[in-house]
Amino acid sequence: MSSARPLSLLVLLLRIALSSARPLRVLYESWLYIPHSYAIVSAYELLHLQELYGPNGSVAAGRLELRVREPPYFRPQWAAKRCVCTGEAA
Repeated sequence: MSSARPLSLLVLLLRIALSSARPLRVLYESWLYIPHSYAIVSAYELLHLQELYGPNGSVAAGRLELRVREPPYFRPQWAAKRCVCTGEAA
């Protein structure tokens, strides 16, 4: 029995990007500007991807073209708040 863990789709895509001559284009769709754990996790994932693979990335600079789209909110009561991941005061 193998003890290797399965790789996530994102890890596989990044491996392809590192081996390709062209940058990998990724559309990241998630909530970012709401007071919810989904937004916090998404913000940190995007920051991490940008640090590693963005234009000045520490692992593979310029290997990832990242676009972000925020889908409609799950509940109508949710309202966008820029302070969630930008550090701005409410």
